[in-house]
Amino acid sequence: RGAAHREVEERAAMEEAKVARAALKHAEDAKERERARRSTDWHRSQVLRDEELRIERERTDAARLRAEAARAEREAKARAGALETLARVAKGAWRRQGHLGRV
Repeated sequence: RGAAHREVEERAAMEEAKVARAALKHAEDAKERERARRSTDWHRSQVLRDEELRIERERTDAARLRAEAARAEREAKARAGALETLARVAKGAWRRQGHLGRV
C-alpha cells in the first residue's frame, strides 16, 4: 500500500508541475505579447508623431509662402502706385511748363 500511495503522490506532483510549467509558459507568452504590443504602439506613436510634425511643417511652409506672396503683391501694388504718381506729377509738370511756355 505504501508504494502505490507514493506512486499516486508522485503522479499528482508531476501533474502539478506540468500545470505550473504550462501556467508559467502562458504568463511568459502573455508578457512577450504585451512587450510586442507596447513596442508596436511605441513605433506607431512615433510614426504618427513624425507625420504630425511633417504636416505642421508643411502648414508652416505654406503659411510662410502665402505671407511672402502677399508681401510681394503689396510691394508690387505700392511700386505701381508710386509709378502712377510719378507719371501724373511728370504729366502735370509738362503741362505747367507748356502753359508757362505759351504765356
